[in-house]
Amino acid sequence: MRKSNKQIGQTLQLAALLLLGLLFHSGVHAQSSFIPDDLIIAAGGGHNCGLKADGSIECWGSNSSGQLNAPTGPFTQVASGSAHSCGLKADGSVACWGLNADGQAEDHAGPFTQITVGTNHSCGLNLDGSVDCWGYEGFIDQIGHRDGFYTQIAAGFGHNCGLKADGSIECWGDDGGGLDAIPSGSFVQIVAASSYACGLKTNGSMLCWGFDDYGQVTAQSGPFTQIAAGFGHSCGLKADGSVECWGNNSSGQAESQTGPFTRISAGGSHSCGLKADGSVECWGNNSVGQLNAPTGSFGSYDPNISFIPDDLIVAAGDYHSCGLRADGSVECWGENREGQLDAPTGPFTQIAAGSEHTCGLKADGSADCWGWNVAGQAEDHAGPFTQITVGTDHNCGLNLDGSVDCWGWDNGSIGHHSGSYIQITAGETHNCGLKADGSVECWGDDNSGETANQSGPFVQVVAGWYFTCGLKPTVVWFAGDSVRQ
Repeated sequence: MRKSNKQIGQTLQLAALLLLGLLFHSGVHAQSSFIPDDLIIAAGGGHNCGLKADGSIECWGSNSSGQLNAPTGPFTQVASGSAHSCGLKADGSVACWGLNADGQAEDHAGPFTQITVGTNHSCGLNLDGSVDCWGYEGFIDQIGHRDGFYTQIAAGFGHNCGLKADGSIECWGDDGGGLDAIPSGSFVQIVAASSYACGLKTNGSMLCWGFDDYGQVTAQSGPFTQIAAGFGHSCGLKADGSVECWGNNSSGQAESQTGPFTRISAGGSHSCGLKADGSVECWGNNSVGQLNAPTGSFGSYDPNISFIPDDLIVAAGDYHSCGLRADGSVECWGENREGQLDAPTGPFTQIAAGSEHTCGLKADGSADCWGWNVAGQAEDHAGPFTQITVGTDHNCGLNLDGSVDCWGWDNGSIGHHSGSYIQITAGETHNCGLKADGSVECWGDDNSGETANQSGPFVQVVAGWYFTCGLKPTVVWFAGDSVRQ
């Protein structure tokens, strides 16, 4: 078995992202593109806020309660409610502003991994997968602490919903309009709005439930790559960047749009879309200037989030590199002796590179691989996966239920591995998985202590050549061979 001189894994991908991220903008519409750790635009009741690349937030529209007066960041996420907004900072704390009649705009220390804002309350997702909510107390169980192992949360009007690693959804709070009638299936995104909620399934179909006074619950056929829900209208983003909306269209907020957009958000009686160039376009009611998006470029900011695996844009192998473009195509450069530059037709949503092969994740969750295939490491797999990771000569995919399937060189780390992971990483001859509670489990060869247990909690884990690194909210640890790392 030919082995490379050294494994260039996720650690070097971080540097590549910094150097090449401007060339390859992640405008791809996929399972990863709407994951809440990349909330860039947020449409509220009569105002909107957008996150800029420097971590600042700019808001426009109604300022009746100070909801445009965003504090100094930098922030990593933004979410908006009826008349208030919240921003998540890199340390996991939350700063909120605007209407605070019920405490919905109070700051919270966290640390949280995601925030969501309802009509008049706010919620944060804790490292252990539990949820804390604050604000209006008029509905049973809407605020306070809720135990669980959620990977994504969404707040609506009087209710909240949480997505689990197995793709199931749980909702709690007010049950007006049948919000407890949650459909079965495996979902990859949830949104909550005024007395209804929607979920996006792995095949791109959308299911909604709850109050249906404007037909907002009557979801269209799709397939969609991201969904959004407002006050009586719903929207879905398609793979070509166009937007289809339905429900209440009293002000044109449910008009379909050609785009192309990379992300969408639905508000009170208007909707907004983010374009690949970072500009924002809104449509619908403009009574308080909520359609008058400022000029300039909006985009994600986070010194940590930029390399989170659900948004892999650039991948560096031993002697080749690949980049994911906004249209979902992949372009590779460098050495091509094993065909590692010959990327197949996409569109793809993630890419990851090994020694002399590369894999891409498609919107349907399948994985296409190309390059050196002596041990089956470049074989395609149907999945569906929510994330892929590539080691030196093997690959792994994260299943909907949180388990892991790996294939390629039989180094003791391939096959099926049960668990409830939210992120995975593959190294030289070992793999690691991050759980919702921040703990890490590793398996495979332990030549240099690279699979040794470490005390967390962590927010990310990466595996390299006989070593592993974990990112804490403020601290990084290293395990394994100190010379090679």
